[in-house]
Amino acid sequence: MTKEDEVLLEIEDHIATITLNAPGRMNTISGQMLTQLSQRLLEADSNPEARVIILTGAGRAFCAGLDLGSQAGKTESLGVLDNTEANMVEFDIRDAPPIVLHNLDTPVICAL
Repeated sequence: MTKEDEVLLEIEDHIATITLNAPGRMNTISGQMLTQLSQRLLEADSNPEARVIILTGAGRAFCAGLDLGSQAGKTESLGVLDNTEANMVEFDIRDAPPIVLHNLDTPVICAL
């Protein structure tokens, strides 16, 4: 699996299914996955074929939380950031999945 396919989008029978696709790590969320999730949500919402969005996870877990392994090699403690530009959030907060979900016109169902 490559980083490009950590979040999948499939539209069939007017149902857009978005799948967190990292079952080997129980779909833990990395910065890359957050960005892709927001992109897929917006893609599904803007597709006139999609009447509903289902958000699910591949494998036996929907999502086990933050991918702590993606933090390996960072010098700061988890949860404690200094004010340097290097530690800025990887994406604009307006693009965070909870904000994107709130602003969608298409209804979303989470299949846990």
